[in-house]
Amino acid sequence: MSQLAEQVSATEEQLQTYYEEHKSRYTTPERRKISHILFTVQPGQEEEVSKKAQAARQRLANEDFAALAKALSEDPLTASKGGDLGLFTPGVMEPAFEEAVNALQQGEVSEPVKTSFGYHLIKVTELQPGSIKPYDAVREEIKTAYQRAQAETRGARHLVRVVEGVVHEARDDGRLAHQTTIYSSVILSWFNFQISENKFLLKFT
Repeated sequence: MSQLAEQVSATEEQLQTYYEEHKSRYTTPERRKISHILFTVQPGQEEEVSKKAQAARQRLANEDFAALAKALSEDPLTASKGGDLGLFTPGVMEPAFEEAVNALQQGEVSEPVKTSFGYHLIKVTELQPGSIKPYDAVREEIKTAYQRAQAETRGARHLVRVVEGVVHEARDDGRLAHQTTIYSSVILSWFNFQISENKFLLKFT
């Protein structure tokens, strides 16, 4: 396959297009490390707990967040760790919690945030902005990936033509034709899977 790939020519336009279509491969996502202090809410206590969370936030003007989390947080999994939740993963927490996290800069503490767990004070303890490698920096990598993709596609097309030829020649023998058709279907399914896994679209005509 590598020899076939080397024979594939690529224009700048084709490489640019490939880069745009696969930009996520060259993207480093933003990293946010967060901690929280949780105040759970029992029925009929929402206003009281909200005020408790606000009072705790005011204490943070003079007190350490991790120390206060150990003293006050009602999250049994993180309180002993100073409220540390680790790296923030989008799509895991409730929308209100995620919105608050995304609005914070490093070192900032949110206003009390209400979720189904209770009220949270959230702090972003580490923030590494996301980045995208520019085209020029990854051009050779893109070229190699593009050539390999094209080589796999051409190889699959060639195999399809071979299989279709075998099926055509076997049509006079009903049983053989049936077995050959099954075999060819398995081969084509496998190649379609391989291609879809690599996000290449192949249409057989």
